[in-house]
Amino acid sequence: MREILSNIERHSQLSLIRTADEILQEKQNRQVGILLGSEGGKLIIHNLENLQRLYELGLRHVMLTWAFNNQISAVELDSSGQGLTDFDRQVVVEMNRLGMIIDVTHLARPAMREVIELSIRPILNSHTTLKSITIVFPLSVPTRFSFWPIAAE
Repeated sequence: MREILSNIERHSQLSLIRTADEILQEKQNRQVGILLGSEGGKLIIHNLENLQRLYELGLRHVMLTWAFNNQISAVELDSSGQGLTDFDRQVVVEMNRLGMIIDVTHLARPAMREVIELSIRPILNSHTTLKSITIVFPLSVPTRFSFWPIAAE
């Protein structure tokens, strides 16, 4: 991660984005803003202090899981019905406290439901379709997870 940060610092047209205000500022300055994120929560490694350290380094977006089950949750194709563990809930609460973006893409549906219920801040589903829009794609999210006024499944 430090190598990524030094690469950003080396280029005058790049800027590390840490706050929403910085997005607007860099757009106004015609700079390229970099918002650091992680696909899969494996960087946390069962330790909330790691999440704090990553935040201090500039990480602002975490997709809680990706292609495989990890210490935070099961993936969307997991049929075990696994939701969040106590540690997972602590991750969500800490990410809320820090103001980080929680991305529920690829989460098992029971875990996604729990994150939506637990989070006190908006969450992100960065790249999953809704079943009511794309019926043929098996990993589509049920429409009830949408905040858009779309007809129910």
